[in-house]
Amino acid sequence: MRTKSDRILKVFYVIFLLLADSNSARAADQESGHDFSTVKSPRTETVLKLAKEMSAPTSILGKLQEDDRFQLQCLETEGNATYIGVKQLLDIHASLSAVDAVIMAINEYHDLFPGYKETKISDRAGTKLLTYWEQIVPVPFVPNIKYEVVYELEQPSPEQRLYRYHLHKPTQLKASDGFILIRQVNEHLTHYLEYDFFDADWGMAKIAGKSAIWDDSVEGLIHSDLAVKMKAENPTWTADKARKEAKKLVDSKSVSSCYQQRIKLK
Repeated sequence: MRTKSDRILKVFYVIFLLLADSNSARAADQESGHDFSTVKSPRTETVLKLAKEMSAPTSILGKLQEDDRFQLQCLETEGNATYIGVKQLLDIHASLSAVDAVIMAINEYHDLFPGYKETKISDRAGTKLLTYWEQIVPVPFVPNIKYEVVYELEQPSPEQRLYRYHLHKPTQLKASDGFILIRQVNEHLTHYLEYDFFDADWGMAKIAGKSAIWDDSVEGLIHSDLAVKMKAENPTWTADKARKEAKKLVDSKSVSSCYQQRIKLK
């Protein structure tokens, strides 16, 4: 039977571990020579809250129907019709470690995801990653979009991995916050949940209208996540092959209905 003093000692031990982790992370930041600060946006706190709620032991990520390739939900920010918000849920028929390996292969994202020229991990400090992204703009004389994202890696429980990410500094991409949470169901099935919120200087894209901006954004996000699924389920495939096979699974009808059935957030 545990005594009151046992519980007090346990509390002090947990506090000691948390302080030690915090001090180690700060020391690693200083040693790396890089700035791991991020842009605070209208959706930063939303992402932090959702990540905490969804990674809690009692949370339910959801279950897909047998004929569902994915589940989508579009989330619009009130007062900013082109602030993109998307929730995605996938079933990946692979182990947690296999999915984690694909997610952590950021240096291969430019082959795995559509529309990127270069992606790489620029630096690492403790549980933080500084990543570089160059997105191709398929318009003559318009430069590619370059930006950096800071990842924070967490393991809420042995059967879960959490990857939070936030924009490092604003460029054409003005704000970006999100997270991926993967949870092991068994050694052959992993649930994959992702929330993305981002805003940009859309420039000439506004001519096509906000629904077109949403459709293109949602299609790119689900294509990327399906590529993660394809690569994890088929580890011998190249990233390029996984991307091409994922493209065949993107349902344009589901993508367009996402914006039409969007939910407005305050």
